[in-house]
Amino acid sequence: MEKKNRGLLRYIEVVHYVNRKKGFYAFISRNVWNLLLTISLFMGIFWILTHYVFDFNHFVCEHLNQYPVWLIMGILFLSESFTGILSPDIFIVWAKSFEHPYRIVFILATLSYLGGIISYGYGRLLYNVSFVKYWIDEKFQNQFKLLKKFGGVLIVISALAPLPFSPMSVVTGAVRYPFRNYLILAATRYARFYGYAWFLYLVVKNSGPC
Repeated sequence: MEKKNRGLLRYIEVVHYVNRKKGFYAFISRNVWNLLLTISLFMGIFWILTHYVFDFNHFVCEHLNQYPVWLIMGILFLSESFTGILSPDIFIVWAKSFEHPYRIVFILATLSYLGGIISYGYGRLLYNVSFVKYWIDEKFQNQFKLLKKFGGVLIVISALAPLPFSPMSVVTGAVRYPFRNYLILAATRYARFYGYAWFLYLVVKNSGPC
């Protein structure tokens, strides 16, 4: 038993040394700091907007609720599948107009997750395009090697950040990041939706059923 423990400790030391030499820890700390800064800025800006500039609850009740639920969810799904240009947070605020908002948030998070998978899929297809393959394998070889090496960290950060998730999923697919690993790491998208919902429901004035 003692011999096995020594072997395990030795393995941990080697992994730690390799990660430090490769800059893994510095890479994580730098990107986690950027993530926290981005989230903080988002929360601050959203708080200012909802208190002094824009009545999100009025917008939801007077405009979004005029359309069928399936249409609004479909728009989110298309956005998350191809561009990510529409902020999911608008849809999260919309979910508060239902009797059980967190159930709607779960559906929205699932649509976003599935949209990311679709983005990953056509990212894989893009690799077969000659000039994309040239960029990945030759022109920007070093940059894409970095993405392959630290792709897991970038997927999680992108999934949690208040920024479009689709572009990161496309690039992840294009560099042939393992699909199974992508599925597991991209599931942090659920944490993003529930965490942001908790915050948004605290700060949006008069949020609730219309």
